[in-house]
Amino acid sequence: VHLNESQFFLNLSYAYCQFSRYHISKGDFFKARGELEKSNKLLKKNNSRFLFATYTVHGELEEALGNIEMAENYYKKALINAKEVNDKGAIINSYKVLADFFTKHKPDSVKATNYYINHNKYKDSLQEINYGVLQRVWEHIEDDTLQQQQAKIDKYNYGILLIIIFIVLLNFFIMHTITNYKKLVKKKELDLLKKEKRISFLRKQIEVNRFDELMTFANSNDVGFLPLFMELYPNEIERLKEINPKISTSEISFFAYAFLNFSAKNIAHIQCVTLRAVQVRKNRIRKKYNIPSDADFNMWVITKLSA
Repeated sequence: VHLNESQFFLNLSYAYCQFSRYHISKGDFFKARGELEKSNKLLKKNNSRFLFATYTVHGELEEALGNIEMAENYYKKALINAKEVNDKGAIINSYKVLADFFTKHKPDSVKATNYYINHNKYKDSLQEINYGVLQRVWEHIEDDTLQQQQAKIDKYNYGILLIIIFIVLLNFFIMHTITNYKKLVKKKELDLLKKEKRISFLRKQIEVNRFDELMTFANSNDVGFLPLFMELYPNEIERLKEINPKISTSEISFFAYAFLNFSAKNIAHIQCVTLRAVQVRKNRIRKKYNIPSDADFNMWVITKLSA
């Protein structure tokens, strides 16, 4: 039997979406996008208005890739399209997807609560419609003969049984997909945590090495001392310039030694000058910057620059 594509393209499109979900659960995002492209081409070719399933899986793919804003847009498109085609089942699912999405990624947003409320409202409405349909079916059955009633009941029960089997299998597939997806997310989170710890360790190691280099320059009166200090302590340099916008390079250097808690004796030894010369210079700076005579010079500098 030859089947026209136009007769079953929606089923085929849904199958592509399911294949895409499977590849997402396996972390093969390239194949997942390929299956979605097949679905999109099929829907476009047949001018279909039923786009919510493809939009939803697009959202799942972008969410798995970490593109949270794009995922949100696709989930919202799915809801809008479900309403346009008046598919109540799709509307209910879209509200649930958006509610779970906001709960996970934007827990402080009231949108999650609103989506849950709408989900339950549509769900209750659909149940009422289904109940009304069942009531009308039973009323019709009661008007038939007993034999006709039994035949219809048997057929109805058989259909319900098939639906239950389908739902059970679908739930099993969905739960299996979700479990694999959670494992994948957990693995990626652990890998990311390891990378962050490694980067943090390397940064600290670099800071230690740069500080050791700074102290070496300081103790050897190397010309590289002040440039490196300014690189490592930019905030402290800014505070000095706030205190005195016209501060000289030599004063910055003297403050830098004080910030690193070098004593006057240490500075005199390093710069090959007399202790008296260092003390005179310190007193001159005290007077210029209004540093109290009874205040410890180094502690004043450390406190002032660290504030």
